Amino acid sequence: MYKIIILIIFFLNGFISIAQTQPKLLFKSDFAQAVFLDKPRNFYPNKKGAWQDLKGKDNQSGFTWSGGALDSDFMGIQYITYDDMTPENYDDLIHTEIRQAPGPCGWTVPELFISVKKKAPLDTRFAQAPLLIRRDYRKPDVTDLYVTYWFKFRSDLASKLDANVSSGNWQTLFEFKTGGYKNTGNGDFRIQTTVLKNTAGKLYWMTKADTGANAAPEIPFKDVWIYRNTDMEVPTGKWFKFESYWHRDADKTKGRYWNAIDGKVLFDVNDVTLGEFKLPVNRLFVVNPYSGGNPPVDAEITGLEIWNTFPCGQFRSCYQK
Repeated sequence: MYKIIILIIFFLNGFISIAQTQPKLLFKSDFAQAVFLDKPRNFYPNKKGAWQDLKGKDNQSGFTWSGGALDSDFMGIQYITYDDMTPENYDDLIHTEIRQAPGPCGWTVPELFISVKKKAPLDTRFAQAPLLIRRDYRKPDVTDLYVTYWFKFRSDLASKLDANVSSGNWQTLFEFKTGGYKNTGNGDFRIQTTVLKNTAGKLYWMTKADTGANAAPEIPFKDVWIYRNTDMEVPTGKWFKFESYWHRDADKTKGRYWNAIDGKVLFDVNDVTLGEFKLPVNRLFVVNPYSGGNPPVDAEITGLEIWNTFPCGQFRSCYQK
């Protein structure tokens, strides 16, 4: 009888474990019809930014932008500017719209278009407009997440970047940050996927983890790990399928960060994915037109999906032409 009970417990534990790892779609949007951008609000007291909510129910997926995916308290565009921003001039600095455009397969689709039209001179950061999902840092961590979407860089991206100017040679695509340090929204860890340009004029990919989650100088900035891929093309002026997955762990043999472009693995990193204080993810920058290069800095996105794990098999791309 004792052995039977042990076997039953073992079976149930195995069943629960399997059930917990089943893929679950957490959010999906093609920015279709009823989805809209509200007017920017809560302009910063220093006139350097504002918040813009995405609202409405996506009539194709049934998900609602104000529904709080990932237990979020904000889903929309965060405006961060170098110039003073007011309710009268925000569109002169950062333009956002949901529009119809030729899509990944040639037919017309709705897309979210973001353009940082004015920014500081080369190598000066600040101006950006991420599509942001923000969470309360007191919520449980997002230990596993898979994100995919179709994306398009400007066709002249390479000419906008300048490798001969300090920090003038990069544009961010995707990142997440943690929060909760000393009970604030600032954190101890960040991972980014970024495009850079080398001195020979070639674009290449980089991913890195660092402590740049806005808690400096108390948490000094340092790179935790860096990986580069100079072999895979950086598509410009055309749609590509971006996929990203993370599993968060302080053990570098268990932590994982994975990216793919059009079904081909871009990065598959086994390394530390938790910061020193093991703070939770509180900001997901789905896309971020943020660059040290010349403006305008654009982002075009459609077909966004967020899952709790890989939906197409462990470490398998979901890319379909």
